[in-house]
Amino acid sequence: MSKKGFVNLFLSTLILVAFSSASQAEPWKPSWSPDGKYIVYYERANGNMLIKRLELSTNKVESLTDDSVWLHTPKYSSDGKKIFASGKQNQKRGMFEFDIANKKLRKLEGIEGMAMHPAQSPDGKWLAYDQKMTNDTMDLHLMNLETGEIEHALSTKEEEYHPMWSPDSRYILLDYGTRESSAPLVRFDTQTKQVKKLVDSPKLTIVNPAYSNSGKNIVFGAKEAGIIRVDAQGKHKQVIRKAPDGWKSYSPVYSPNDDLIAFTEVNSDFSDGKIMLMKADGSDVRVLVD
Repeated sequence: MSKKGFVNLFLSTLILVAFSSASQAEPWKPSWSPDGKYIVYYERANGNMLIKRLELSTNKVESLTDDSVWLHTPKYSSDGKKIFASGKQNQKRGMFEFDIANKKLRKLEGIEGMAMHPAQSPDGKWLAYDQKMTNDTMDLHLMNLETGEIEHALSTKEEEYHPMWSPDSRYILLDYGTRESSAPLVRFDTQTKQVKKLVDSPKLTIVNPAYSNSGKNIVFGAKEAGIIRVDAQGKHKQVIRKAPDGWKSYSPVYSPNDDLIAFTEVNSDFSDGKIMLMKADGSDVRVLVD
């Protein structure tokens, strides 16, 4: 298979894993609560996508949603009181907000279709997400959570996936590639609207980048290498987790105090998945959810 063909297949597979009812990849995409006590993730069960929450002190797992909705890619809100997730309810796709205390789910008005990977800015003002457009690309969007207004923030021929905010709420990390090349890591400046490439290597297909909470480091998954850490300017690449043979590592996220990283590990055909935990230097790796 050519490089172009592989990249196209790889990026398409990541979307299909989330939306296909035949997918067996579970669980996926951890998100830390701001107090560091919980991790939420999504899991396929009986043909449905469920949002689940793990209490780290007890290893207790709780299902937050049931089979009345089909939700995935959950992210904690910046205050820890809500969870944003994408999916569908009553056959209508869009973006949803789940109130943890009241167990109430509501669909966000104005976001329709295949909208994925929500991430609220640390200052609480914006919700970033990627959305599939009519030309089949994924474009970055921003919703003003105070007014409900939506900005089509970035529209290019590239695929703009997996937005994640910097701690100061100014920058958004994206894995950002054409269908003719590997996916580089870029930083979108919400003030200037400019895009800067931080890591651009033909040997890496970068997915799921995330800042440390200090803003000093960035971690991301790369099918060809594992989990890689760079500094905030994309320099000093270091592989901190190489997955076992037949497995791939994705979706790394730092704990609130930056001492731990939770991530997803899946086998080569996406038929099995685990939520993993390791120290920030890549040591002491263990399974959280199998």
